[in-house]
Amino acid sequence: MLRVGVAGRLELALDGGDRIRVPAGPLWIDGGHDRTELARPELEELLRAVDPARVLVAELWSPLPFNVVAEATVQVGDRVELAGALDRALDPSVGGGRLPYRAAPDTYLTPAGMLTLRRRDG
Repeated sequence: MLRVGVAGRLELALDGGDRIRVPAGPLWIDGGHDRTELARPELEELLRAVDPARVLVAELWSPLPFNVVAEATVQVGDRVELAGALDRALDPSVGGGRLPYRAAPDTYLTPAGMLTLRRRDG
């Protein structure tokens, strides 16, 4: 099965008060995938437009599962568990770069590679 997971930029609030900013890009959402098999008649017209030389053998067995889609989403308000390495980065949007003497700058967490989200119930 071919897999592609992409997310737009999102920001999550952690229970401990930290924030994690996830940049747009690859993301894995573990579990809870809704699987849909697209209707073949709807796809047939598109496939014939893309490949006019399409033959019956290709219709019986396709090497790429083009008509099966699995989707997992995370909505605002969903509780999730995070798996993956995180780095801490300075937050330039807070304080305008000016801090009181010896004040610690605000920071946020950011993934240090592929991040996995797992939805939690409740």
